[in-house]
Amino acid sequence: MEKDVAFREGLPINFLSYMGFGKKEFNCDTNGNENEQADETPKAIVPKISNVDLDKQTLFQEKLQKMVSSLGQYLDPHWGADVFFGKTFMAERLPPTQDDEHKETEQPPTDESVVQLKHTQHIRIALYDPGEGDEDEDESDESMDDDDEEEKDEDSEKKNKKSQKDSKSKGEKKSQKSKSDIKEKKEEDEDEEMASDGEELDDTFQSKPCIFLYHSLNNSINSDDEEDLGEEDEDHEKESNKLKFPVHYRDALLILHRTPTPVAVCDLPLTSEERVELAVTLWCEGLLTEFEKS
Repeated sequence: MEKDVAFREGLPINFLSYMGFGKKEFNCDTNGNENEQADETPKAIVPKISNVDLDKQTLFQEKLQKMVSSLGQYLDPHWGADVFFGKTFMAERLPPTQDDEHKETEQPPTDESVVQLKHTQHIRIALYDPGEGDEDEDESDESMDDDDEEEKDEDSEKKNKKSQKDSKSKGEKKSQKSKSDIKEKKEEDEDEEMASDGEELDDTFQSKPCIFLYHSLNNSINSDDEEDLGEEDEDHEKESNKLKFPVHYRDALLILHRTPTPVAVCDLPLTSEERVELAVTLWCEGLLTEFEKS
């Protein structure tokens, strides 16, 4: 739609001079107020709109109808179903009933395994595209992040000032710090650095299109349990029902989701390492049944 010139032209110049309730043409003979008016009330004679303004109104209305009718070619109802309804539906629906028709294998699937996706009615596969997100929401998130960073900077400055005062008053004690304490502090710094690197990798992954698989397998059966959950527990529960895959896993996931019969792992359109990783991930989540080869 961004490449369509008609949507980028904007509204006509000075359209307010001929559009609006005050510029709308009414039929005074059928204004609907005849029964409410007294006999001695003068008949309303509203001046007519000029033909020039009427022609402009007609052109405005025709262009508006044409543009609205052409919106259909730019809309993706599948994307709307996933974004506005699918995720919430999976988070709030009941989990599937567990059946014991097929005995679960204790060994994870391999490239030689034959598998089938379980509970397909309780699974949704959605494409995440950061380019189609809400810009206002992104901006609000960025502003919140900036506020959080400012608060962290203020807290760190206060801590630094306090630590400087403590270091002056306890100079001798600080020099006697043992090697074990230094080693422990170094290990903590290394752990924080590794965690920071992991967050950066996750942010990079989030900035690119990817595939999300939502399911209701871990949802609570009792609604009372959901009311007792706090916000953090509720968010954790929602995250536990979401799997994230690179976008090139799409065809393999759709094959598993749409095929009503068992599928050989080696037939999935991925590399050997990727398809085994996919099968093991789904199997660990309880979404995959492994069959013995006949």
